[in-house]
Order: sequence, then C-alpha cells, then structure tokens
Amino acid sequence: MPITFYHNEQLIRPMDDECKKKMFARVIWEYEAENKQELSVIKGEYVEVLDNTKDWWKVRGLNNRVGYIPGTYAVVVQLPEE
Repeated sequence: MPITFYHNEQLIRPMDDECKKKMFARVIWEYEAENKQELSVIKGEYVEVLDNTKDWWKVRGLNNRVGYIPGTYAVVVQLPEE
C-alpha cells in the first residue's frame, strides 16, 4: 500500500517510490511572495524541498509552482514508512 500525502487533511496523491526519495517540509508561518522568484505559502502547507543549503529555500508548492521561501518558515518532516 503506498504512502499517502495530505495537506490540511485532504488527500493529495499516493506516494510512490520516487516520491519517498524527496525531502518535504511543513510550512509553520504564512509567507506572501514579494517578487516572482518567491513563493507564497500558508501555514500547514507541505512543500517539496529542492534546495535548503542557504537561508532561502527553493521549494515546490502545490500546483507544482517553484520558488523561494525563508528557511525559518518551514520545518523538514519525516514521511512515515509503509
């Protein structure tokens, strides 16, 4: 049975093997993008972390949008194993 990914208790999609290799974070503070390189996120949203080596993290949000958020606005989460 595949792992299931949720956002605010709504089913997003089943987690396949490729998805298990990715890093995810939960947004802990809302952030409103101030330019086209940034990404607006809401508290409780889950994002895929593409790069967290700097103060601003490059993430992929819902609808596959990619942009930067302050790294202190999200925490990396461990997805449960099957």
